[in-house]
Amino acid sequence: MYIMNSTENMPFIDLQCRKLFTIKSRIVWSYDSSGVQAKKHYGSMYEPILMMVKDARTTHSTVMLFW
Repeated sequence: MYIMNSTENMPFIDLQCRKLFTIKSRIVWSYDSSGVQAKKHYGSMYEPILMMVKDARTTHSTVMLFW
């Protein structure tokens, strides 16, 4: 399961989801805001995404690409 939310709420959602799921990955979707962005740090335009599974032994043999 994937959950995408604002950066302000994600720490709370992360802690609550850990009670029921295993967090497999934290994905950062960054995008250009048509301004000057730092090369070594995430700019102001990014969204965190949590990837969660019920069973911690779950493996994935495919790679999902987000365009």
